[in-house]
Amino acid sequence: MVREASETSIGSILTVPKCRACHIEPSERAAFKEACAKATMQNLDDALRPFFATWTTSLLGSDLEKLKSVSTEPRIRNLIETLIIQDECNVLDPFAVPELPSPESTYRIWPRDNAGVVISSEIGVAELSRILREKLLRPSTIIIRDYRIEPINMLLCEEFARFRPLIRKISQATAEPVPLAALVRDVVMGASLDVRSLVFQCADSGYGEHSVLSSADFRQRFPNGISVGSPVIREAVIELDKTYKGRETRFSRLRSAYLQLGQEAQSYWLQQIFYKASELKTLKLSITNSQDQQLQAGMVVPKLTEFSLSGSRISAGDLLAMIGSSRESLAHITLQQVVLNLGSTWREVLTFIAREYCALVSFTIAIIRETNGGGPAVDFREVRDEDIPEQCRAGLRLTPKGPDGNKRVTRLAYSGPDAGKVLEVIAVTGYVPESYESGRGQGGKSA
Repeated sequence: MVREASETSIGSILTVPKCRACHIEPSERAAFKEACAKATMQNLDDALRPFFATWTTSLLGSDLEKLKSVSTEPRIRNLIETLIIQDECNVLDPFAVPELPSPESTYRIWPRDNAGVVISSEIGVAELSRILREKLLRPSTIIIRDYRIEPINMLLCEEFARFRPLIRKISQATAEPVPLAALVRDVVMGASLDVRSLVFQCADSGYGEHSVLSSADFRQRFPNGISVGSPVIREAVIELDKTYKGRETRFSRLRSAYLQLGQEAQSYWLQQIFYKASELKTLKLSITNSQDQQLQAGMVVPKLTEFSLSGSRISAGDLLAMIGSSRESLAHITLQQVVLNLGSTWREVLTFIAREYCALVSFTIAIIRETNGGGPAVDFREVRDEDIPEQCRAGLRLTPKGPDGNKRVTRLAYSGPDAGKVLEVIAVTGYVPESYESGRGQGGKSA
C-alpha cells in the first residue's frame, strides 16, 4: 500500500505537464525519474532534495515563471535551501565555458544602465520580493551573482556576433562593487528577511583546461595566441534564519557583515548597518569613492567585537563614529589601505583608539595615508623594542620593505596583552615622510 501511494504521488510529479516543465531540467530528467522510481513515501523528500536543494533563476522570462510555479508547490518549495540569482552571462563567456554558444539559442541577460547597474524594474525583483515576503520560499541562503564578461572575449569569432549588443563594456564603475550592492539593496528592501550574515565577495572565474579557448579549434584559428580578459564576478551571500517566526527584522538580527561598496547604494547600506544592526558583532568594510556620511556617533547601534576597514577613503569623524558604540567590546581592528581625509591625522585617530577601547587585544595596520592622492604611507620604521613593554614584544610583527639603509615599515600587526598601550606607542612613532627617500630627520612631518 505504501509503495502504491508513493508511485501515485511521484507519478503525478512526472506526468503533470506544468510540473515537468517548471521543475525538471531536460538534462536531469532521466536521473530524476530513476531516483523517483526507487523512492518510497517515507524517503521521497530525500530522493527529491538533490534536484531542488539549490535553485537558480535569472528572474527573466521562463525562469521567472518557473520560480513562481515552484513557490506554489509546498512539497517542492520546502526543499529549496539555496536560491541563486544570476543571469546567463557566464554561459556566453568563452573564458569559462567548454563550447561556443548556439546561434539558435536565446540567453537571459540582465538589462543595465550606463553605469552597469541592473535595472531591477525590468526583471522579476518585485515578484521575488513578494514570494519571499509571503514566505512562499524560505531558503537558508540567497546568493546574488553579478557576472561581467570582458568585451574583448566577444570579438574572438563570429559565433558571438549576435550576442555582442547584449554585453555592455565594463567601465571602471562596473568593475567596482557598484552594480551588485544596488541589486542586493533592491532585493532586500522589498522582502521580509531575517538576515544573519551578509558577505559581498569576488568569486572565482571558473577558467580551466576545459575552456573553449583551450580547444584544438581555437589553437588552429589563432596559432600565434589570442588576447582575452577574465570576467569580473562579484556575489553577495545572504544567510537567513528560517526558524525565526517573529515580525520582519531585516538587519536588526544581523551578526556579521562584509560589504564592498561604491557610491551607488552606499548611503543605504551604511544606514542599515550602523543604525539598525543592533546585534552586529563582526563588520568588514571596503568603501570606494566614499562620500562624507557624517554618521552620528550617538545613533550608531552595533557593539562590535571585530572591525575591519580596507580600500577606503574616510573622514576621522566617520571612522570613529562607526566604532562609537564599541568602546567596551572591540577586540580586533584592521585598517588596510585607508586614506584619512579632511585634515585629520592618524596619530590623533590611533591614539584615541588606543586610550578609549579597553577590550582591544589585536590590531593590524597596513598602508594608511593622510592625503587624497597617492602620497607616502605612514611609516613606522622608528618603532624600537625598548619602546614596547617587554611582555608585549613577542606579539608585535613589523614588515620592513625597501632598500638596505632606507627600509620603511608600513605594515604591522599585534596580538597580545596591553594592545592599547602598544598601539599608543605605534601611534606616536608613526610619521608621514615627504618621500620614501627622506628619513625622520629630513623634513618628514609628524603624523
